[in-house]
This record gives sequence, structure tokens and C-alpha cells, in this order.
Amino acid sequence: MKHLLFLLFAAFFALCGCTATRYTEVNGERFAMISEKEEAELADQARLIIKRIKSRLSPAEKRLIETRKPEMIFVYSDDRAGRATVRWVLPEREVNVVFEGEFLSSRMVSTLYTRDKAPAVLDFSHPLSGRRKVETEKPSRNNNSRRKF
Repeated sequence: MKHLLFLLFAAFFALCGCTATRYTEVNGERFAMISEKEEAELADQARLIIKRIKSRLSPAEKRLIETRKPEMIFVYSDDRAGRATVRWVLPEREVNVVFEGEFLSSRMVSTLYTRDKAPAVLDFSHPLSGRRKVETEKPSRNNNSRRKF
């Protein structure tokens, strides 16, 4: 009977997905990180923000955001708090949703940024940069050369 109870408790804890809290160290301070499941929830919130806001993203770009996994950058300043950037790099632009504050709480602030990609090669040469300097006649200083109307 004792073995059966032990196996039941072991199975319960194994199935409930209990995970240890992850920590990160910033400037010698140790902060609790959000879990991978919460990171996925943050990415879903970023997608929802992009979908709700009237932006200049095309429907095709919005579909890419729905299907692609974003790049996520976290900078912790406290337990489960700091700055998180959720980024999608699309063919024409980069889309960033930045979360600041206590992650996944009512005190979290979000901002959406889009940035068009620059052309691969920038040509700053002037089309007339190879022209020669042309000497021009200077007007003479005598009064006879001035026109009267």
C-alpha cells in the first residue's frame, strides 16, 4: 500500500509539470526568470498587439508573424521584471514589440516598433561627380558691360 501511494505521488508530480525556477545573474544580482511557457505567452501577447493595432504591415507580413517563432531578448532588472524585446525579421522590415515592467502583469507596458530594412547597397555617388570644372568668363568691372533695361 505504501508503495502504491508513493508511486501515485511520484506520478502526480511528474505529470503536473513542476519545474524549478530559472535564475539569471545581472551585475552580481540574481533574478528569477519567467518560464518557457510564460515566454511563449509573452510572444502570443506581442502577436495580439500587432493584430489589434492598425499598422502598415501587410496581411502577408501578419501571417508570417503568426507562423514564425520570434527572437526574444530579456534584460532583467528584478524578479520576473525588466525589459523584453520580441522581434520578427521579415523580408521588408523588422517588427519589435518591447515589454517593460513586471512581465505578464497589469504593470507591464508594451510598445510596437517597425523599421524598414535599408537597401543592401547604398550608392552615395553623385551622378555628375566625374565632371570637369568649366572656366566661366568673369564680367568686367567697367560700366559699359552692364546692361540697362
